[in-house]
Amino acid sequence: MTWNQALNDYKNYLKIERGLAKNTIDNYLLDLSKLINYLISHDIECSPISISDAAIKDFIYHTAKQ
Repeated sequence: MTWNQALNDYKNYLKIERGLAKNTIDNYLLDLSKLINYLISHDIECSPISISDAAIKDFIYHTAKQ
């Protein structure tokens, strides 16, 4: 699964199954886009299925420092 597929599937889930507002969905997707950009800029190659806990923790730590 690619990141684009995962984002599209997640967007549909949030919209159809959770019934969230467009602004909420947009903000969730913005956060995921920031994660993807972080992975790219730090040369971390992984799929949405295989991303490690360490990569997510590093992203959260990096984001909290800003």
